[in-house]
Order: sequence, then C-alpha cells, then structure tokens
Amino acid sequence: MGAREAARRSAIGKYRIQRELGAGATSVVYLARDEFRQREVAVKVIDGASLQGEEMMLFERMFISEAKLVGKLRPPHVVEMLDAGVDDYGCYIV
Repeated sequence: MGAREAARRSAIGKYRIQRELGAGATSVVYLARDEFRQREVAVKVIDGASLQGEEMMLFERMFISEAKLVGKLRPPHVVEMLDAGVDDYGCYIV
C-alpha cells in the first residue's frame, strides 16, 4: 500500500485525517487532527509501496534513525517534528 491509499482510512497513527494538503513524487501531506493535544498537524506519508522485503526493512530503519536525529534539532526557523512512525501505508512524519 502507498501514501495515497492512506487517505482511504480515517487516521494515520493517532492522527485523524481531515484532508490532503499536497502531493509529490514520493509522498503525500495531509492535514490531520491530534485529538490528544487538541491541535491540527501536518502528516507527511512517504510512499514505500515500490520497496519490498529487505529493501523496505532497510528503508524503514534508515527513516527511523533519521527521524530520531531530526527530532533533536531545534533551529529557530525550522518547524518542529512532533512524531514519526511506520505503518502499512508507509513511513510518516508529523
């Protein structure tokens, strides 16, 4: 399943999808709602549909490692990364 198929469900992780904001060659960005924090967030789903088996597992490990590093950054002119994860639809960043 790919990033576009994520819109057919009502949530990505704990984030309730409201609508698509935009799409590119490898990802789709959705406006979603974080019900716990009572705020709107942008969720970027990276499409891993073309990857399979070991290639997908390597991609997911690299994605999570990079997300952990980016999550530690606090530059004043870059938006904060709130969350990241992997599910059946691909990897996502909030």
